[in-house]
Amino acid sequence: MSEWGIKDKELRQFQRDLKAFSRKEFAIINGMALNQTAFETSKKYKEVTKRNFTLRNKFTVSSIRFQKVKGFQNQFSEAGSVAPYMEDQEFGETKTKTGKKGVGIPTTSASNESLGARPRKRVVPRAKRRGSIRLFRSGIKSKTRVQHVVATVRAAAGERGNTFVYLPRLGKLSQGIYRISGSKKKPKIRLIYDLSRTSVTIPRTSGLKVSANKISREMPRFYEEAFKKRLKKSITLKSF
Repeated sequence: MSEWGIKDKELRQFQRDLKAFSRKEFAIINGMALNQTAFETSKKYKEVTKRNFTLRNKFTVSSIRFQKVKGFQNQFSEAGSVAPYMEDQEFGETKTKTGKKGVGIPTTSASNESLGARPRKRVVPRAKRRGSIRLFRSGIKSKTRVQHVVATVRAAAGERGNTFVYLPRLGKLSQGIYRISGSKKKPKIRLIYDLSRTSVTIPRTSGLKVSANKISREMPRFYEEAFKKRLKKSITLKSF
């Protein structure tokens, strides 16, 4: 019997239990802690995104997810967004024009908002997205740019419904894609996509990094909680 009043046989069994616990349970404990870290990071990332971004749809927040640990070797968990544009927000990005026309920036008219709405808060409907727009071509030949713009607008206004045309820069008129409606005598013109910029810089807004750094400080607690849960489940302590 040991000096603490514990029988040697029971003490040796307790030692064997601890060794078995360390061999079998470490991977489980590690996985639990990593899963908790990924979950809390994704949760914090959603909070930061709601606070720092102008959200135009529900997909941006729902795109933030986490991946649990798989297996017991080379364990890792992940947190992030499946939306490709969130990478541009996280690290920053500069988009440059690929042809003669500038980078397309949708306006509030493209998202069916009032002209004074700043910033744009709605998603551009499918019918007004660049890939869905079919530009009207008048085929009119003009000697000057002014004549070309006026003739194109009048010709487009004579078409049924809303007609989209490309117009070059002219005075206060920005280079871009416009929606033309109304009549030939009184055409209505609305800028849908501004194409006047040769490049557009998306500033870095590190939501994921900020969230991961904050939650990583809690990892010791996640490991401790996971250890206690597995210890309570795996080992039955005897009263001596």
